[in-house]
Amino acid sequence: MASYGDDIIIDEVREYEKHTVSSTDFVKIHPGMGVFDVVSLVGLPVGTFTSGLCTLDFADDSGAFHRVLWDAHMTVTEVYDSPRMDG
Repeated sequence: MASYGDDIIIDEVREYEKHTVSSTDFVKIHPGMGVFDVVSLVGLPVGTFTSGLCTLDFADDSGAFHRVLWDAHMTVTEVYDSPRMDG
């Protein structure tokens, strides 16, 4: 998606099937993967809870959170377990 003034242009729309995601799915994410590859593997992110970093947080079916750090081109640089967001 790109925004030019008041106009928003959608470049691409992709549809994904919802599936069971375990913590072992997150070890399959490796540096250099693109955002669409990560979403197809572990589903949509639940948010981002960092300031000044380009991250997205994902949850597995057990309720554990995993944070993916991205570079400026939205490719993975690092994946790590994230603290629980509910305190």
